[in-house]
Amino acid sequence: MSDHQHPQDHHDHAGSQTAHHHHDQASGFAEANKEHFNASAALSHFDEPQTIEMARRVAAAFKRQYDFDEETTTVLDFACGNGASAYPSYVIANKMIASGLISRELAGVCKSIVGVDISQALVDNYNERVSNQGISPDEMRAVCIELKGEVNELDGHKFDVVVCSAAYHHIENVDGITKALSFHLKPGGVLLVADFLDLEETNRDGGSSSTTTSSGSLFPDGYQHIVAHMKGFKSDDLRKLFEGAGLTFSIDIVTRAKLHGKDFTVFVARGQKPT
Repeated sequence: MSDHQHPQDHHDHAGSQTAHHHHDQASGFAEANKEHFNASAALSHFDEPQTIEMARRVAAAFKRQYDFDEETTTVLDFACGNGASAYPSYVIANKMIASGLISRELAGVCKSIVGVDISQALVDNYNERVSNQGISPDEMRAVCIELKGEVNELDGHKFDVVVCSAAYHHIENVDGITKALSFHLKPGGVLLVADFLDLEETNRDGGSSSTTTSSGSLFPDGYQHIVAHMKGFKSDDLRKLFEGAGLTFSIDIVTRAKLHGKDFTVFVARGQKPT
């Protein structure tokens, strides 16, 4: 998770073993998450009140961090989900913040939103919900793609704001993803990432150390194959990620709560691209 982690050149035979191992590991998490959320998409047909409330808190934090304009602001919602709570109740984090809900919360304050997700089932569900509300795809739509920060992605569009809610903990190569999201920002654009603060940092800054399990994990056992960062993120590591992607960095605490006997903290990290 350091800004010194750069992709190896495919023709660099001296480093090929390390490069292929890293690629396979990252691809493994992506494929596992794709399979998991394709299978999970049909499990939720309603929005749970606590999920909606948390999404509102995160969206409100996003609005504090950027001056959205309904006439001009273009938004990319990375790992957008399906526009509702798409996750089984036993997946702690994604039950608390479903990214698709963020699109819905921001829809009234921006010109357009493009959602991106690696799960085709979630993307189809997202677009169905948008269509059922009579919203034009020009204003709000989702596409299924694994972003890499390449010129031909998303028809070359750049965005004023990129938001990502409760997805970073699923991503092995957060360094690469942060750089890819930065690539899709316009000059002066802003990246906003909401996720979970590291348990040790949560406990040190106001939580109770007695809630920390022996593993220090925020997530139940059995989710290591889809959650790459079981303990959440440290603010110093987030700073390295953002600055390594050429962005400024600041962090805001959205809320603290207790779930399954553990204190957890939701943060919003903000980075701005140079103009």
